[in-house]
Amino acid sequence: MSALDALTGWLYGDGAAPPLDADVFAEAVRLLDELAADPEAADLLAELVEGGLAAAPEATRAAWLASVVPGPAAAALLAPWHTAAPADLTARLCGWLFDGAPAPSAEEVAAEVEVARRLPHDLLRLAGPLLGDGAAAARFHADVLAPLEGLLEAAGAGAPAVAEVVPRLAPPPVDAPTGEHPVTPLPRPGRPRGPWIGLAVAAAAAALFFALVRLGPTPVVPDATVTGPVAAALTTQPPIPTPPVWPDAGRPAPAPLAATAARPAMLPVPAGTFVMGSPPDEVGRAADEAAHQVTLTRAYYLGETEVTQAQWASVLGERPARFAADGADRPVEMITWYDALRYLNALSALEGLPACYTLRGCTAAGTPTPFTCEAVDDAGPACAGYRLPSEAEWEHAARAGAPTATWAGPLELVDVRHAPRLDPIAWYSGNSGLPGGLPCPEPTKMQHPAATCGTHPVARKLANPLGFYDMIGNVWEWTGDGYGPHAEALAVDPRGAADADRRVTKGCGWFRDARFCRAANRYRPRPGFRSSVIGLRPARSIF
Repeated sequence: MSALDALTGWLYGDGAAPPLDADVFAEAVRLLDELAADPEAADLLAELVEGGLAAAPEATRAAWLASVVPGPAAAALLAPWHTAAPADLTARLCGWLFDGAPAPSAEEVAAEVEVARRLPHDLLRLAGPLLGDGAAAARFHADVLAPLEGLLEAAGAGAPAVAEVVPRLAPPPVDAPTGEHPVTPLPRPGRPRGPWIGLAVAAAAAALFFALVRLGPTPVVPDATVTGPVAAALTTQPPIPTPPVWPDAGRPAPAPLAATAARPAMLPVPAGTFVMGSPPDEVGRAADEAAHQVTLTRAYYLGETEVTQAQWASVLGERPARFAADGADRPVEMITWYDALRYLNALSALEGLPACYTLRGCTAAGTPTPFTCEAVDDAGPACAGYRLPSEAEWEHAARAGAPTATWAGPLELVDVRHAPRLDPIAWYSGNSGLPGGLPCPEPTKMQHPAATCGTHPVARKLANPLGFYDMIGNVWEWTGDGYGPHAEALAVDPRGAADADRRVTKGCGWFRDARFCRAANRYRPRPGFRSSVIGLRPARSIF
């Protein structure tokens, strides 16, 4: 059993999984830095830190932390568990890069052989774009990289690793520009600034000087860098799907509910039958997306947009969002599933409707500790108040009659962060540039490169044929369903298991790569998890 399997089994309650130990912990840290752009990887490590480290005896915890040198992503989560900043080569390099400290000498670097043996390549990759070209890069190469190169080889890093890293930081060509770009490290909201975090954030800031930050919608056109079958497929916009129709010709569709200060506009979605899940050949398909027919027997309202920070604040008097600066029209995020139910109950009360959820044994709302509850009674779609949509209701509305991965057509990838079909309809990791946001994953691979990324105001991309904005991208959206396997045959008004230990979120977020930005994709965080990539969209049954 691999360390990843062991970690996953431990977190998901697999009885065959071995107990959490130092090897599994070290593997989790390594994997987080490899998969830093994947919110689920962040979810796993967050639960590992909160569960594994909190439960471990102090001596065991110290041994685990001492056994790894995390890369930038993992360091952000591990920093609070360290009692002191590491006095190693990494700290020396960061002091030189950011604080004007003297560069480590060859002798000092030689004294750090053990650190060099474990030094993550991410440090060197980040130092390259940070320093750019010019005198700083030459100084780095002469004072640090040249001696370190030999140490890496001596320490057993291996020729392939050295061959990969060294060219990235070689001195610039003689005829290259010599001007240095100013670097202003940006704060990373909500997390402590340690040396590793400073390096990651400053690298992102430097990249901003030559990044194109994408902020607005664009018509679907072939991308200039796209060639071959993908370019041919994108030359013509696929036919806009015919949205579901009201089955009873004698009963007109209910009128939309106008937006209020407390919630988005609510648009009607008809009952009907559609194919939920994905076909075996869909790009990015996961094993838990088995295609099956679903019939919804009740029409319902669904939010035209995700709930914004201003709407949330008008109901609960708080704004739990990482992107709160200028964020009134951005989706609310950093909310647990229980938070979403709390908001919906309060919204129902404001409009004189019955509460759809009874929450018991809850922690104090508004405290730094995530809001969670011991038990929830859900009245389901028979409730006349506001509630979360079921997974099937969400997907029915997101597809708007389309059988393809998105309502705008199939998903074609130039790269995992470059999917031209998504650009006009979704904020995803290929186009979510946001000045002052969080470091973008793999900026050089982005459809519209940027240094920092984040959420965007709702309704800035194209709406689907039913009128819904941001069903794909911006933030994931909590549904009312517990996570479990799809039905194997026709399902009527399906709902996930109420006692499942994970909840389904749908829609993909600003940090997610294109493979996950599909109507069928399913993400399964624990209900007490909160993140800058998860928000909500309200639903309400039509009677």
